[in-house]
Amino acid sequence: MPTTVWDAAMDAVAAQLRAVVTGTPVELDRRAPVADGECPRLVVTQGDTPAPDLTQDPGAEYHDIEITIAGHCVGSTDTATRIATNTLRAQVMAALNGYAAGVVFDVIAIGGDGVQLFDAEESAKPRGEFVQPFRVRCVTASGHPYSD
Repeated sequence: MPTTVWDAAMDAVAAQLRAVVTGTPVELDRRAPVADGECPRLVVTQGDTPAPDLTQDPGAEYHDIEITIAGHCVGSTDTATRIATNTLRAQVMAALNGYAAGVVFDVIAIGGDGVQLFDAEESAKPRGEFVQPFRVRCVTASGHPYSD
């Protein structure tokens, strides 16, 4: 069975993160909360996948796929946690902005809330996270939403 362009985009983003952000596990489609002992960790989820744009190039479909990266960190202090979370977010941005491979021809960060530190009531240890959406643009042949 051929791989859809949406699944190929998820796989390409996860592979790029694993190759560049070494030492941090990358998970796809995780719904369970990330425990303190599982940090640092990156979770990749798929967001909106609007209908492809058929107007840019005859014979081609342009897919804009939203993929969100959530980063989770813990540290010994609030400041150490903030720095670790900012560093992980910067590594993700450096790994993905402008990335191209296979059907993926452009990845760009869109929006995002920046780094958030958990309140003391929410976590026994200093803990931080970020949620950074990206737009992944893929091109396939018209009428063929597959990567192969």
